[in-house]
Amino acid sequence: MNSQIALPILLLLLITPFAHAQSTNLQPVWDAINNLGLSVQAIQQDIQNIQAFGLQFAQDVVERLDALDERVGGIEAVGTQFILDTNASIVALQQTDENLQQQINSVTTAPTAFTINRSNIYEVVNSGLGTTTVFCNDPTDILLTGYCAGGFFGGSTLGLGILLDDFSDNEYFNNPSWFVVNGTWAAGSGALVGGTADTSNIYTTVNMSGGRDYFMSFKIRQINPNTLGAFKWFATNSGAAANGYDLIFHETGNINLIKWVNGSVVPIATLGQFGPGVDYDVNINHMQNGSILVYIDGTLAANAVDTAYNGGSLISLWTGNGAGLYSFDDITVHHNDNLPSQSGYLNVTDLNQSMGILCNNSWEARILCLQQ
Repeated sequence: MNSQIALPILLLLLITPFAHAQSTNLQPVWDAINNLGLSVQAIQQDIQNIQAFGLQFAQDVVERLDALDERVGGIEAVGTQFILDTNASIVALQQTDENLQQQINSVTTAPTAFTINRSNIYEVVNSGLGTTTVFCNDPTDILLTGYCAGGFFGGSTLGLGILLDDFSDNEYFNNPSWFVVNGTWAAGSGALVGGTADTSNIYTTVNMSGGRDYFMSFKIRQINPNTLGAFKWFATNSGAAANGYDLIFHETGNINLIKWVNGSVVPIATLGQFGPGVDYDVNINHMQNGSILVYIDGTLAANAVDTAYNGGSLISLWTGNGAGLYSFDDITVHHNDNLPSQSGYLNVTDLNQSMGILCNNSWEARILCLQQ
């Protein structure tokens, strides 16, 4: 039942007995009841107003809570992305740190040690007229320096020296001309072979005037054992006893450096032993100050000083002690006037990747290598 109806009825029931007992003036009572009803209605209206306000307030609170939830969700999303970005940055920093640590480790790790001493360094020599190459014995070895004697490095060319003959034309009559004095001599298979007489010799004219450094090279091979072969320079005539210097491959197996002085032999140095059937590369550096350096297969075999002669006009080849056959090849003579400026030791930048050098129109290629 509605409270607005129930309250007056209750009041009426309460006062009815009183009305019967007091039938006199009831108007004030009814007025009071009426005023009370009006007050109740006003209270009910206030309650409705309060309820309406409370409902609106609740709706406003809900809306504000919803907006706050959206903001919280946005903040949570930003926070989640920030955490992801931070984690990614941490991973990247860790990778960078690992990379730096690897670099530090590679720098601080000691390399495999080896001692650089004379036993680690070796020389390789290739002598011969024309294009000459020489390489280290092992491709893992380090090429320290190189030398082209009488030639250019790489693809350049050099004007002819005062004597260059590799007998590749299989003759000895022209460019240069050789003159037989004794024995039988023949050019074939790219070499000059002589002998067949007890003493055989052949010579060519070479203007080797004094006051210069001379660089000579040749290959020699004993064909018949127990026989003699010789290379003579600074001679002035073709005789066996002509003044000058001889490098003799003796029938005893010794290599001797001597000089002839008015028909007499004067020993200068003994270089070592040799054997038949082997090609020996010989280099002779005769300086104007009297220094004589002789290399056999790239190894210094004689270091002497003699000032008796500093020039001549003949180069001659000899065989002896029976019908001994010797082979001579790649005979060259240069002096310091026609050695190009490129001759000499290479800079590191001149060395190629194949651990060797190439020399054109030279008489010797020489390198030093470091064994790993």
